[in-house]
Amino acid sequence: MFSFFKSSDKTAEPAKTEEKKDGWLQRLKTGLTKSREKMGGRLTSLFSRGKIDEALYAELEEILLSADVGVTATAKLIEDIRARVRKEKLSDAAELKIALKGALGDLLTPLERRMDTGWGA
Repeated sequence: MFSFFKSSDKTAEPAKTEEKKDGWLQRLKTGLTKSREKMGGRLTSLFSRGKIDEALYAELEEILLSADVGVTATAKLIEDIRARVRKEKLSDAAELKIALKGALGDLLTPLERRMDTGWGA
């Protein structure tokens, strides 16, 4: 009775047990890998554009926000990158990669601290 509610596809069951075998950590690693590849691809495309303009800043902001960098950190990074572009007279999008790397370093360095594992000295 009510057999139309039951799945007739028996191949779906092994996939579920396979997914359970992978576990939470593996699914997390897979998801992070996909996110990194997607963001990396978008940044590579952005840096190969040519000229630094407002559209490039807007796309960079979008990429950072979609990568969960956060609104405040993204605004700070964009502001810092704009200042570096003016100060160093950068004009090529490829040079922007170096500016982004420096801005990220400046943003993260104050947060750097030694990890206390509680093991020995």
